[in-house]
Amino acid sequence: PFEVVVNLTNSNTGSGVWNFGDGSPLQQGLNASHVYSQAGTYTVSFNYSDDIGCNTQTVLAKHIVVWELPTADFSAPLEVLISNPEVKFTNLSTVLENNKYNWNFGSFGVSSEINPTKKFDKVGRYPVTLQALTVNGCKDGITRTIEVKNDFNVYIPGAFTPNYDGI
Repeated sequence: PFEVVVNLTNSNTGSGVWNFGDGSPLQQGLNASHVYSQAGTYTVSFNYSDDIGCNTQTVLAKHIVVWELPTADFSAPLEVLISNPEVKFTNLSTVLENNKYNWNFGSFGVSSEINPTKKFDKVGRYPVTLQALTVNGCKDGITRTIEVKNDFNVYIPGAFTPNYDGI
């Protein structure tokens, strides 16, 4: 959400109606605030009436531009075995190609790749944070925990041959 506050500073009398250009209800008064909830470019207009019956309409010289927020998201196995500690992270963020990405793997380093691979060579629980940043400076982040567990692979044969003759 993006909030805009407008104030008519040259007059303390009269009345006005603000149109914020996004289909929301008109707002009465010389001062108003409005929250834009969707990305887009909006034209704001103001209809003014003074105390002696003169009316005028004006449009703000600059449009209101609301940039799209990224949504940071990624997938990875939540449980990793120490025998295979390499994890491929899949970036599921929206507006994927237009963002910059900053991954933080704690003591295992950082990355700016879109879909990095990281090796966790110690047993434990590790927070992984992804931050998505648009060219306009809008950002979002998400943190998930990766758990690296021991695995105990023990091979127990169903049969054996003591003299190695295969019988």
